[in-house]
Amino acid sequence: MIRSNTVTTAFPFRIRDIPRGNCFIDNIKKENARLDDPHGALAGALWYTSSMTLLIIVILLMIIGLAGVLLPFLPGVPLAWLGFFIYAYSTDFKEISLTTTLVFLGLTILSILLEFALPLLGAKKYHASKHGMAGAAMGLAIGPFLLGPIGIVAGPFVGAVAGEFLNGNKKHALMAGGGTFVGFLLSLLLKLILTLVMIGFFIFSLA
Repeated sequence: MIRSNTVTTAFPFRIRDIPRGNCFIDNIKKENARLDDPHGALAGALWYTSSMTLLIIVILLMIIGLAGVLLPFLPGVPLAWLGFFIYAYSTDFKEISLTTTLVFLGLTILSILLEFALPLLGAKKYHASKHGMAGAAMGLAIGPFLLGPIGIVAGPFVGAVAGEFLNGNKKHALMAGGGTFVGFLLSLLLKLILTLVMIGFFIFSLA
């Protein structure tokens, strides 16, 4: 292991030894500027490269996560939380606390559950019968396997409409199907808000 005055390269992603300032990136530059000996310069260069690579990975995960909220074939919120966790862990939970990280983990899990529950609740809100609810649930379960990512939206809609038709309730068929779509939009909005809040916490921790 190569050591300088304040930097250790045993695990460069753990930023425990540098003095904290107003900006994460500024701290990296200031620390490298103080390295005078060749070994220290090498250690600083390796540490700087590793830290910047990690920071880029975190930013990419959050950007992809934000895109994944709108694109059904990407697990948007989990990817954003993964970037959030990597950054929090790499700073020893000093910039973002462990409690905050675990709270966002719980909200991420809740958002996944709501993604499946809200379309069913939307169908119920729009007066779907038991047949319509059963059809929506079946469509939600098998839609992604038959139609791919688009099945997350189309499956419950088609299932609810088909269930109402089979029940002879044609008047409310499209309304029940529309309820599943409203539920999907609500889950989308909640996921978008959650992802933006996590990104906001990350940006604020850099300032």
